[in-house]
Amino acid sequence: MKRQAAVFVTVPADELVAEFRRRHQPRAVARLLPPHVTIVPPFALDTAEDCAFAAELAAHFATLVPIEAELARVGSFERHVWLAPEPVSAFVALITSTRGRFPGLDRDGEREPVPHLTIAEVARGGSTRRIVELAEEELGPRLPFRFDVHEVALWDVRPDGWHELRRFQLG
Repeated sequence: MKRQAAVFVTVPADELVAEFRRRHQPRAVARLLPPHVTIVPPFALDTAEDCAFAAELAAHFATLVPIEAELARVGSFERHVWLAPEPVSAFVALITSTRGRFPGLDRDGEREPVPHLTIAEVARGGSTRRIVELAEEELGPRLPFRFDVHEVALWDVRPDGWHELRRFQLG
């Protein structure tokens, strides 16, 4: 049986972003999706292979070093507003090494990853610029928000939302 899963760095930023996300990303909040930086976007995980896959992930992440990080600024895509984790190079290295190790899971292919923590989804026809301005006004004064990355987690989707399956230590 297959289910949807993803690999995230869960960021302990609820104090910073919870209220903003409730207003501007209500579906994700309702689906129990925590503040996170995506390492591997959603993919089909075969439950019959859980143990072997988890062992491979654990071995991979054990070779990577922890990151002293911060959410530094507001950024956006066409319909999403996000906070940028820094150092960008460390997050890009974490993403590219993981997607390189597990190429069948990488939907983005050769595209350079843009590490981000999504805080808003903008409806079609909505103003991304306005949400960026709100984020800069409300969250900007509280940036940078510092955090350490010592682990990465495998999450899956169940009928009631996202749930953490397992954590993997870096280093």
